[in-house]
Amino acid sequence: CGTSKVSSNVHLQVTGALTFAAASGSAGITILINDDLMMCSENHCPSFMASTSMAFFTWFAIAPSCLFNLMTAVYRVQRA
Repeated sequence: CGTSKVSSNVHLQVTGALTFAAASGSAGITILINDDLMMCSENHCPSFMASTSMAFFTWFAIAPSCLFNLMTAVYRVQRA
């Protein structure tokens, strides 16, 4: 019973980390295309920027839950 709760906490932490990594990678590619290569007129930069914003909003929505579950897991380990 306790193992499945810890396992779901780990899954949520991994999901949060992967979401943040994907959002950061998307932001880097968007900045490269828009600012460094000056090829935004040839690409779909507004779509890239919108999807990057949505990825960060998703991460901001997941982050409080990740932190709460991490604190809960640490509390349970300390009690054991």
